[in-house]
Amino acid sequence: MPEKRFDCVVIGSGVGGSCAAAMMAHYGYKVLLVEKRANLGGRFSTMEIDGFRCPTGALIVTRGTELEKTFKITGAEFDIVKAAQVSWQIGDTVYPVSGPGALKTLWALFTKLPPRLYRYAFMSTLRLFRAMGEILFFKFLNLFRTEEDYVYRRHEENPVTFREWIERYTDDKVVIQAVHAFISALFSAINDFECPASDVFAFGASMANPFKPHTFGFARRGNVELMKSLARVVTQKGGEVLTETEVREIKVSNGMATGVVLVGPQGEFEVAAKTVISNAGPSATMNMVGERHYPAAYVRKLKQTLRPAPIVMGNIASDVPLIDHKGLVVITGTKTIVGAVNLTYHTRDVAPEGQHLLWTFATPATCTQKIDKEMEIRHHMEDLETAFPLFKKHGRVLDLMVKDIDDDLPCLRTWPGYDMPVTTPIPNLFNVGDGVKDFGWTGCPACAKSAWKVVKKIRKDYPL
Repeated sequence: MPEKRFDCVVIGSGVGGSCAAAMMAHYGYKVLLVEKRANLGGRFSTMEIDGFRCPTGALIVTRGTELEKTFKITGAEFDIVKAAQVSWQIGDTVYPVSGPGALKTLWALFTKLPPRLYRYAFMSTLRLFRAMGEILFFKFLNLFRTEEDYVYRRHEENPVTFREWIERYTDDKVVIQAVHAFISALFSAINDFECPASDVFAFGASMANPFKPHTFGFARRGNVELMKSLARVVTQKGGEVLTETEVREIKVSNGMATGVVLVGPQGEFEVAAKTVISNAGPSATMNMVGERHYPAAYVRKLKQTLRPAPIVMGNIASDVPLIDHKGLVVITGTKTIVGAVNLTYHTRDVAPEGQHLLWTFATPATCTQKIDKEMEIRHHMEDLETAFPLFKKHGRVLDLMVKDIDDDLPCLRTWPGYDMPVTTPIPNLFNVGDGVKDFGWTGCPACAKSAWKVVKKIRKDYPL
């Protein structure tokens, strides 16, 4: 087979990879998008189970971010149903919070909480703003330092955790449970009793547009359809998309990436490329390249910096709705489950007629080391019965996904603030995704943002 040549090979079809591939194709580059699984999307995809279209990981689509802008720029179909609401389940009561924007959301929540939570929320917010203000002032005084330098107390050997910080001001169990659920939802299932308080303060101070109104939604026909629409941009512009094809090696010659070695249904073959973008994560990318091609300092920094995070997620079927609330429900007082979404409340396209699909996510007992998968599954099952009283009679588990820190697709390839840069020591090799996200960003918007940074740099350094 004659060697094929591309302007850009993109490894992995998650949000970062798919956004990068579609934009590169849109700007005239000949692109090859490679995915080792059968379905596009990685942790933002869909799997078919008994007629249900179940999320494989990330679910929420934040509007007005680089993710949505990618679809607008490339002309890809963006079929989203709006769900601009968060509710808090505290005990047996659910407090809906409506209205986009951080300040409006906080105020709406405060006015609906029980008095003890209202008072605590108000005072704790003042303390949080004070802490964030200190970080912002510190950042202002250190404009010429690197991001790692200004993260507040990052390098302490035994930093105060956010839970310890909270317990300085209250011993109210309900308050502590509410804070735990909030931090877990904000940090994608990273818990408050292991996460340093300084990280929360710094993240809040650096959060991208913290007061800008944002709405969110869900893919009408499942996440994979969004990824397919980006892939169609690649093929319509003359590129190719390969699934069930793995990158065995990123070829390097004279300090530059020259192509990739692929293994798939066609056997093993090689393609040439002027640039390579990897959505496989910085560690996996290094393994494809070979450590010998990276400076020792970079290898050491990569191994010391990245902090992957685990998660447990459930796809639950039922013949009646297990929750009756719009958007995301933040749940308190459980062993591990901290959030849930009734997807069929927003779209009927993800479940058979007369059936409902509930998505749940949980914070494991530890986010810093390997987890006990059997225990996490047991706790998740117990929480399903306590948090959703109708589950025992009307529900059944379609799938429980336990993603550990050393799994191929963990919850996060690294905690917010512990990321590597999008660039690598090889000038025409780049990383995208949640291992190289900007500080103050998380989730799908962060992955899309990394793609924008890389595409901009390639267009500048490697123009057509």
